Amino acid sequence: MKLNRKIQIIIRSRWLFVIAFQGLILVIIFCCFYLLSDYSHLASWYLKMNDGFYRREHWKDSFFTSDTKHKGNLFCVLGLIISIPLQFQLIKRLKNPGGLLRVQFSRWDVLVAGLCVLTGTAAWIWGYSLVHQGFDEVFSAVNCASLPPFQTLSYYMLPNNHVLFNLLNGTLFHFAGDKVFTGKIISLVCYWGIIVVAFAWLSGIIKNRLLLSIATVVISLQFPVWGFGFQARGYALCSLAEWSAFFALLHYINTKISRWLYYYVLASITGYLCVPVFLYFHTAVLLFGLFRVICTRMPDPKFWIAQVSIMSVVFLLYLPAICFSGTKALAGNQYVSAQIHSLQQFHDKGIQMFTGYLGFYTSNFTANHTIDKVLFFLPLTLFGFYRNKMAMLCGFFYLALWVACIALAYVMKIYPIERTMSGHFSISLAFSIYALYLLLSKLNDIMRPAVIADMVLTIILIVLGIHFTLGDKANISFYLYDNDINLKYNLLMQEGINFIPKGSSICFSDECFYWYYQCKLRGDRVTKCMSGTEQYFVRLGSDPLPISYANKYVLVKTVFKHRILSVRYEIYKRN
Repeated sequence: MKLNRKIQIIIRSRWLFVIAFQGLILVIIFCCFYLLSDYSHLASWYLKMNDGFYRREHWKDSFFTSDTKHKGNLFCVLGLIISIPLQFQLIKRLKNPGGLLRVQFSRWDVLVAGLCVLTGTAAWIWGYSLVHQGFDEVFSAVNCASLPPFQTLSYYMLPNNHVLFNLLNGTLFHFAGDKVFTGKIISLVCYWGIIVVAFAWLSGIIKNRLLLSIATVVISLQFPVWGFGFQARGYALCSLAEWSAFFALLHYINTKISRWLYYYVLASITGYLCVPVFLYFHTAVLLFGLFRVICTRMPDPKFWIAQVSIMSVVFLLYLPAICFSGTKALAGNQYVSAQIHSLQQFHDKGIQMFTGYLGFYTSNFTANHTIDKVLFFLPLTLFGFYRNKMAMLCGFFYLALWVACIALAYVMKIYPIERTMSGHFSISLAFSIYALYLLLSKLNDIMRPAVIADMVLTIILIVLGIHFTLGDKANISFYLYDNDINLKYNLLMQEGINFIPKGSSICFSDECFYWYYQCKLRGDRVTKCMSGTEQYFVRLGSDPLPISYANKYVLVKTVFKHRILSVRYEIYKRN
């Protein structure tokens, strides 16, 4: 078999416009339905979808209030104003969807990329075995992915609802009882996607296939990419969206083929619908676009039209969440509300957050060594290769990534938490490897044989990969969510769940979702809808005890009190 033989894939863009056309029809129907229905009808209709969703009794008071309905009407009117002209434009595009997009690669590329994916899969299996289910991923699976699809799309109870990720999990695996496991499978597929896209981008730079494969594996072993690759959360999907948007955007710039912008737009919409914090990446792209305008003195209207299209579509897709959960659920929750109130505080918090960022970037959380900082800032050396167009583009993109992050943090008065920057870390690491490759390539001009640079870079990358692997294993349980997953799991099982006899009927309050999930896995008869006939009732100390339960149940055990959490769980047994 000739491994150098080229394989060509032809990608048609028409399907994108067909999906967009159908999506806009659904948006128009939703807006009309919402506008023509009164508050009481909508509330009744929504509550009938599910009898036991998270904080159901507080939904009308905290989320879908009369004020939410009033503002939702205005947003739906705006949605119609945006949707109808867009629909006419799509009809025109469907008649002439544009040319084909041709992608070429060799059989060698397929073989090497496949080996990288297999290596990544082995790393995924290893990581999966190191840590139990986290509270965040269980919350996401139990309270978001298990809802009817429309409620998953519209109920933004906490930032834990990574909307697109949970929608995929609940729709594709509707039949599955364990949505945590199926969510991990989705993240595995996204992890594969990151490996493939990173390989594809690096293959245009590094021609030595051994070096290319090692560099790709190193990227796949970086703590946030590897760690969230086996978590039932949307971070791997968001990182894949960032990588795909970056890849498509650079291809558009280098080839001037506007069809690459379609896929950049698709990747950006995917990122936004997964986690709104994708705004940091998109702001970086806008800043990068300004850099290009200043440097080339060419406005590139197609690029800016694409940005407007992204924001318009994202607004339309978030309409259900805005109209049924309110704007405060998305823009006023504790993770995006202002926490910094002075310039000094902004500086001090920035230094603290940079330490955390550096830990995620280098898988080193115990000490911030000088070499870690050098690796992080190494992409700035790309500006030294001013005759290399790709180096300059990557240098400006790296600068835009982190300048936009700081600028947005200053405007919003809050820094993004480390795990939301996973895509930033991954792309920045690729830039560091690229910068190191260019710097070492200079050795080939003065040393013989010319393979010295490749040998040195190979050794450096192998050492870095080993460093990542050791750091990953040591830190996976605590630093994914800044709390010890395995410790909480072990204590909960030993002190709480194992106290309840297997096979018991158990009811849980809203904040006992982790108990609900673990008891369901071991075969207990579990429910979140209280009937007062269950043998046991478990609640978080801050959750209200139903009045009807006061005389029926007696407190038999308290879990976590004065231990690893400031809260406590209470186990009640029926008299």
